[in-house]
Amino acid sequence: MRLLIGTVSAGDRPSTKAHDVEVIEFHARSTNEDPVYVGNSDVTTENGRELTPDSIVVIRLADLPTGASIKLNTFYTAGKGKIDWVAIVR
Repeated sequence: MRLLIGTVSAGDRPSTKAHDVEVIEFHARSTNEDPVYVGNSDVTTENGRELTPDSIVVIRLADLPTGASIKLNTFYTAGKGKIDWVAIVR
């Protein structure tokens, strides 16, 4: 397992690498003026997980059934602002 850390501008995806995610945390920067959103490739401000400035969401995928996985490159963001992220990947 490895630890990956980064920052992404809303409207981009955290990574293009197809690592299997165990746990991922998204943190909206406190300096953002508006919410940012996290989701899959069709994420919008209407269907994503909303992160108001300085809020955090943790997604734990380690408990998926054996053989199931979510890839790091399947997470996308929307809105305006920046999101810091940290992931434990296989």
